[in-house]
Amino acid sequence: MKGGGAPSIPSDYTFKFGGTAGPTIQIDSELDNIHVKELPRFEIAVTEYVPVTVNSNIAVKELPQINAKTELAITEIPPVTSNVNIAVKEVPEQRVHIPAHYQLGFSLFGVEIWSVSLCGETQAINEKYVPRRTEDCK
Repeated sequence: MKGGGAPSIPSDYTFKFGGTAGPTIQIDSELDNIHVKELPRFEIAVTEYVPVTVNSNIAVKELPQINAKTELAITEIPPVTSNVNIAVKEVPEQRVHIPAHYQLGFSLFGVEIWSVSLCGETQAINEKYVPRRTEDCK
C-alpha cells in the first residue's frame, strides 16, 4: 500500500481459472513492506491519591515483677605482703643564687634620719656535711 490508497494489482500478474485445484488469483498488496513511522502520544497521569491512615497505638500496660536476689560476700581476705622501701639516698649538691636587698634605717615621725642599704646576691649552698673542728662533739 503506497500513498494510503486502495490496493492495486500490478499488471505483470497472471490470473488462472480452472485447473486441478480450482481457480487461483494472486494479488500482491505489499503487506511485507509495512513500516511504522510514528507512534501516537500516550499521556499517563495520577489524578487522585488514595488516602492512607495508619493508627499505631502501642503501649505497655503491665510489666512483670522481677524477683532477683543476689548475695555477694567476701568470706576470706588473703594476706597482702609487700616489701617497699622508700628512702632519699642522696640530696644532690646544688648552689642557689637569691637576689637580696637589705635596708637598715632610723626615722622620726616618718622622716628618715639615717639609713644603710645593702644589695646584692645571697647564696644557699648544699654540699656534703663534713664536721669542722669546732663542731666535733666528743
